[in-house]
Amino acid sequence: MKALKFFAVTLASLLLVLLVFISLLVIQPNWFKQPITRLINDQSGLQVSLGRIDSGVGPASLQLQNVAVAHRGQQLLNAEQVRLELTDWPSLEKPFFRLALASPQVIYSLDKDGNSNWPQSSAPKEDSSTSPLPFALPGDFAFENILIEDGDIQISLPAQQRHITLPLLQLERTAENRARLAIRTAIDGEAFELDGEFTLSSAHQLALDLALSNNAMQTRVDASLSTRAQMDGSAGKVSFSLSNTAFISRLLGVEIPELPEARLTTRFGIDSHYRLSDLELQLGDQALSGNAVYSPTDHHLSATLRSDHVDLDALLALFQSEAIAEAGTEVVEKEITEPPAKPEQIGEAQIDWSGLNAVNLDADIVLKAFSGQQWRVADIDAKIVIRGDKKRPRLAVAASTGKILQNTENGYALDSVSLDAEFTALDLQTQGADADAKLKLAVNEHITLNAEGRANLNALEEQELTFQLAAPSTLTLWQAAKLPYTEAGALNVDGKLSSLKGVLSPALIMQLGDQRLNLDASYTPGDRPKLTASVSGKDLDIRFLSPEQTSGTAEKPKTDATKKPLFSRDTIDNRLLREMDAEVAFNIQGLTTPVNRIDEISLIAQLNKGKLTTRNSQIKLPDNDLNFSFSGNFTENDNRAQTELTFNSRNVGALGLEEAAQIRGGHGKVELKLASHGTSAHALASNLNGKIDTRLQDLTMDNNKVDLIGSDWITEAITKLNPFAKSDPVTQLECVSVYFDVKNGVMVSEKNLHVETSKMKIIGDGEVDLGKERMTLNFTPIARKGLGVNLSYLAKLVKIHGDIQSPKLGVDAGGLFSSALSTSAAMATGGASLIAQSLVERAMNAGSACDPSKKIELAIPEPEPESPADGTAETPPAPEAP
Repeated sequence: MKALKFFAVTLASLLLVLLVFISLLVIQPNWFKQPITRLINDQSGLQVSLGRIDSGVGPASLQLQNVAVAHRGQQLLNAEQVRLELTDWPSLEKPFFRLALASPQVIYSLDKDGNSNWPQSSAPKEDSSTSPLPFALPGDFAFENILIEDGDIQISLPAQQRHITLPLLQLERTAENRARLAIRTAIDGEAFELDGEFTLSSAHQLALDLALSNNAMQTRVDASLSTRAQMDGSAGKVSFSLSNTAFISRLLGVEIPELPEARLTTRFGIDSHYRLSDLELQLGDQALSGNAVYSPTDHHLSATLRSDHVDLDALLALFQSEAIAEAGTEVVEKEITEPPAKPEQIGEAQIDWSGLNAVNLDADIVLKAFSGQQWRVADIDAKIVIRGDKKRPRLAVAASTGKILQNTENGYALDSVSLDAEFTALDLQTQGADADAKLKLAVNEHITLNAEGRANLNALEEQELTFQLAAPSTLTLWQAAKLPYTEAGALNVDGKLSSLKGVLSPALIMQLGDQRLNLDASYTPGDRPKLTASVSGKDLDIRFLSPEQTSGTAEKPKTDATKKPLFSRDTIDNRLLREMDAEVAFNIQGLTTPVNRIDEISLIAQLNKGKLTTRNSQIKLPDNDLNFSFSGNFTENDNRAQTELTFNSRNVGALGLEEAAQIRGGHGKVELKLASHGTSAHALASNLNGKIDTRLQDLTMDNNKVDLIGSDWITEAITKLNPFAKSDPVTQLECVSVYFDVKNGVMVSEKNLHVETSKMKIIGDGEVDLGKERMTLNFTPIARKGLGVNLSYLAKLVKIHGDIQSPKLGVDAGGLFSSALSTSAAMATGGASLIAQSLVERAMNAGSACDPSKKIELAIPEPEPESPADGTAETPPAPEAP
């Protein structure tokens, strides 16, 4: 701009010199070439060369041939011909000259240091703080015609080259106070046409009608511009349309997304305020309308924007090319296949609020419908407020919506959401705590969240917030969150989040109906993070987490045809246990579950340098006590763990067996002592050592509820071993004893599996190989004396063998038992007889497994006749009633 001003001053000086000596020039103008060029050089430092000067009279004219201007040896501009014709005496009230330039060329360059080939003005910089002074327009245009033909402009910048051709530039006075402009140009081969008309309406008002176009873009400005201070009194209309962006990509040398047809129209006006009205923006099928008013006095902008529908997915698709999408896919695939690298420690960035200290904004945004990212939102009404302050700018947002729907299977559906948020900067530059924050959020009107305090907007440190969450009915909360829970009463949560001095300390008090849960924790990040937490609760009831059955019984889980191994061979990721320390205390006084009531849960755990231990850990239920301990050592190459558990029960059914399988009463004890090591679940199972000892007495089981146990093969095994279940409504379980020695992942029971009922005794042995996930268990039922039972009805051997998750059931039917006492039968049945014989001997030589002093008389049948030679066996008769 300064270069153009300097050029205009130079040209005016040249014209003045020409006018002063016009009489002499008319006589012999070429005599003055050297004085003229020397004078220009002395006054401006420009080197001017003139090929030939011709003059004429009637009308007076001056014609310069082969004009060239340079500065410090660098060419600035040249022209084949410059012709000036005077039609009248110079005046600002009427036209008096014509000017024509033939084949002018302008050269402009700028190096990387900002130095131009054009001379720099030494005039002092204008004070931008002062208001521009008004100026008066002339009564008429001073020219008859200004014509430039075959112009050429070359621009050289550090990052780009520009070539502008100017086949035609014509400014012609067409009537009094009126002129027409026509420009034909091409920028790097992209052709543009500018046509317009100017009218000097008054001393301070210039009317113009300009149209700029090329094959993909049309722009029109129809306005009346004022020359008063701040352009007060200007008004007009601007329209812009764009059919494609290819020419913009070519001009800028960068890829610009191909947009649908775009259109922008607006009216503007300038008085004491700057105004935009009737703003219409159309992008494809989406449209936006609005108004805006800006006050330069207090820097206040008020704006209103409206749209019937905004499709975010369509907008994002416009600005993402296929190359960018493919690159994004590769990044996602890389993130999935490659483990994440440990993040580098990057300092928190400072927030600069100074850009808001002189801004005042009131913006209203109204969207009838919004869609994007699988969401649909109706009736969005938002207000954004910014209040500038020299020290503490303030930003506030208030928004409300109608229905919100998620377009996915079982997607979220909300009736309404409202938000009020306010942030007041703590300073113009902040790091750490950035602003005083207030937040109010309401979902479906009744679910509310309030938060207040000092907030860090770009990091977790230096937070100091309190919050309250409330829902008068949790059913509405579950429904909003698409959770299948039942009503649990009113929810109230009071919380505090503090992250001062590098320590994150959340505190939480939750009330759900009559339930209460407290959480106090602190987390210190770093190379070795540390967590300290205390959780306490009272009168908790989690039955609301189990959805009610509408009708019928619960469906049994479907069997996965492609089941995976029970114990995975994948390496256990124990980095969290190795790389952080923790101390956790957990205490619950009263917990009701869908199957039982727990009086107390108490747990204290400590994790230090990969070593995890528990102490004072117990669970108390009505008539039941569970005490357990755990210790583990986790390293990069191994995991070692051992646990001990002791369970004493005075009412086994109260543990939930009564609800789950109709097993009531009972008492007994369970002891587990186990230890193992390994880097995977499979290795831990394969290296397991210890013992499992269970002795339960005096239980009652409803026989018509056996199928509730939840496994077809268990149900079938119970039915085969206890045929009385078909006729008796209940089974009295006098003793259930299970003992396993565990060594290197193999659980072995040597005839230590016992079930004693009022009518029979079932004895078994076998092994479970956890590493191979195989099992072989053998059971033989023996009736007690004095029942009058047809013993041939009893199965003689039930064998459970095969895969742990889906074992097979083998049954040695009636008639084989008696032959089990003979060696020949054992050989014929592949050893099954010997197994049964060994189990029977064990049953005969021992009393009750739960009480050795208690003797049990068993009805051992006599050997039956061997089957006929053809191998067929007689069908056993139906059981006799006891």
